[in-house]
Amino acid sequence: MPDSLVAASDHIERRKPLLLAVVDDAWENRAAVQMLAVAHPSEIRVVLETHSVDDLLQGGITFDVVLLDVWLGDDDELSIGRVPDILATGAKVLLHTQERTPAKLIEALDRGASGIALKYEGGPDLLLEAILAVGRGEEWVRSPMAHALLSDTRCARLTLRQREIVALIADGLNYEQAAEALVVSKETIKKTLADVAHRYRELGRPAGGKRTVHEAMRDGHIQMRGGRPEVSP
Repeated sequence: MPDSLVAASDHIERRKPLLLAVVDDAWENRAAVQMLAVAHPSEIRVVLETHSVDDLLQGGITFDVVLLDVWLGDDDELSIGRVPDILATGAKVLLHTQERTPAKLIEALDRGASGIALKYEGGPDLLLEAILAVGRGEEWVRSPMAHALLSDTRCARLTLRQREIVALIADGLNYEQAAEALVVSKETIKKTLADVAHRYRELGRPAGGKRTVHEAMRDGHIQMRGGRPEVSP
């Protein structure tokens, strides 16, 4: 065998497995990923598993890809806002989630996540393929359901201020109270809600009054926490 082919063969044999960190509050999900790593030791190695992004960032461990669940902890903390913190370590982020609301998935990608692997679609082989693709620097939104969610042109993109105002109205505040809470005018509240309703109507969705709130919650812009609506980070 020519020396160049021998060298190439040795390089392939010595290829190091991808270093994977798993952030998921369900032990069974973390265990399933560990089993996947055991079955493919030359491809991936789990170097850290935790239920907290804080633990991940404070661990002092090097990893190539972080498999991140969208909801973490007993209080269902939304992890999307921490994606930039994880990216700052040099790792790539692959969401591994059951989330079905387009707004949250789109937000995660906007913040820098490389892809989405849905827990309820595909199996271990598809998850392994997704992890390896993200590790190579590729984007991963290949499953039919994930693609359908992200391609939903009927999902309205709302600004943070629009979401804040809709959340206050959903919490039962009137225009005056919402204006006082955000230190803006009553006219600003009314105009913002009208803009949100118009955005939904342009997408062919009913809006206006309580229906605007319903549509914003349906898209995932607002979540219920402790029985009260709040803006999704």
